[in-house]
Amino acid sequence: MPNFDRYDQKVPYPVLGDAPNIETSMRDLVNTSMSRTALRFPSATQRTAVLTGDSAPVLGMLTWLDNVKRYEYWDGAAWRRVVPQEQSGTVNVSFTNLDDRVIPVAFPQVFSAAPRVFANINSAAGVTGRWDVRAYDVTASGFTIFLYAHQPGALATWSNVPVFWFATSV
Repeated sequence: MPNFDRYDQKVPYPVLGDAPNIETSMRDLVNTSMSRTALRFPSATQRTAVLTGDSAPVLGMLTWLDNVKRYEYWDGAAWRRVVPQEQSGTVNVSFTNLDDRVIPVAFPQVFSAAPRVFANINSAAGVTGRWDVRAYDVTASGFTIFLYAHQPGALATWSNVPVFWFATSV
């Protein structure tokens, strides 16, 4: 009958009274340890193919996905990110004689679900001080920036005005 580790993680090790069976002892040690370490996979698809049957994920299991460069843990029902996914960028905006402007933005990497997006006009000089910005039509792959004048019909001209955006997903 094996004993277990002193950290109460249920990692077995053989005791002197056990019948010698190195294969069983090592298999039990390896299988128990592997479910408690960060497993590496090329993608979530590969992880799903491997973690089935006797190798099914266990509560708290941690994996690293190479293709999206992130850790995920098993919550008993689904894989969840360990930390939020964040992306940001800047769009330089130019136009002539408009009172609003719509600009589609694609995320550099697709989120697993639609994130929260925040946008800001990085200038208050001149006419930009009388404009506002918001993000809408947010999907996992992108969103739309909507720039608009506080007074409809107040036409303006912009030349390379930076509009910053930040997106986060948990």
